[in-house]
Amino acid sequence: CQPSRQPTPTPVRGHVFNAVNQNGVIRFLDGQTGGPASFRGYSSFQFTVIAPAKFQ
Repeated sequence: CQPSRQPTPTPVRGHVFNAVNQNGVIRFLDGQTGGPASFRGYSSFQFTVIAPAKFQ
């Protein structure tokens, strides 16, 4: 069995933000700080689309 020769991945920062549409204006919120999101220090983003919440 040969040891893996794949390069070690470079550590990256990660964080989760929320996006909301308020009357056509997209706002990015940070649930950990309780305020607007700051993208400072991030150079790439991945998005996951989920179904809208349904309130009864």
